[in-house]
Amino acid sequence: QVRRASVSIAANILKAAPARQPVDTRTTLVAYGSACEAQYEIDLAIRFGYVREADAAALRQLAARVVQLLGGLDRGVQQFIARRG
Repeated sequence: QVRRASVSIAANILKAAPARQPVDTRTTLVAYGSACEAQYEIDLAIRFGYVREADAAALRQLAARVVQLLGGLDRGVQQFIARRG
């Protein structure tokens, strides 16, 4: 599930590329949701004992950073759309 959510992040951002359309807020929101889902699934894996907390620490940090970056991307897209009118 973590792999699926992780692939979904990039896939949602890149889906506009073949049509040469700019990324929109829906695209970034779906990618953000997938990143949050990956974070949750990492937490569940720890809670259910599938992975040790120490082993998941790096994954948690990476997932948190991806969520942070996607939040910034979404804000940038919103600002771009606002300026473009």
